[in-house]
Amino acid sequence: MKFKSIIGVDVSKSTLDAYLKINQCHAVFENNEKGYQELVEWVMENSGLILAEELLFGFESTGIYSSELALFLEKSTPYHFISSQDLN
Repeated sequence: MKFKSIIGVDVSKSTLDAYLKINQCHAVFENNEKGYQELVEWVMENSGLILAEELLFGFESTGIYSSELALFLEKSTPYHFISSQDLN
């Protein structure tokens, strides 16, 4: 599948810093279930896309801080763990 929008997420203990490449905007969400839902809604609203399958979320695996986000996204939205070594 070809993705129409890529979202980079910096995951920390309490927040998710998201960057939406399609329109170069940034937002911060809580790192919890409410924040995950708000993140997906924000992306859908700001990308102009209707299907979650057209999105690709990318974030570094930060253990317990990113695992709940991954579980939330795997229900309906593609994601990819990015190694910090890949960013160099």
